[in-house]
Amino acid sequence: MLGNITVDVKGGPEYYGSVSRIGADDFSLNEIDQRREITLGYSEVKGVRADYGTTRNIRGRRIHPRTRLIVMLAVVGGLLTLVFVAVASDKS
Repeated sequence: MLGNITVDVKGGPEYYGSVSRIGADDFSLNEIDQRREITLGYSEVKGVRADYGTTRNIRGRRIHPRTRLIVMLAVVGGLLTLVFVAVASDKS
């Protein structure tokens, strides 16, 4: 068994899991959310990336780890900006 991956299907959903079988024309994925094995042809696949996010967004899709990092950095940056503005405008 190989590591965790996310498979983006052309015109379809994303699948999350680990590769259980690799063939000449297709491969099988142990899908973690559906708890079943899914066989996908290479022609169906739009892209593959390592790992998968652990939390879900409003639409029920897993969040890419890079997106979580960007959002977290933006929130921390915004909070730090507010603190610096408050300290700079303090007249005491």
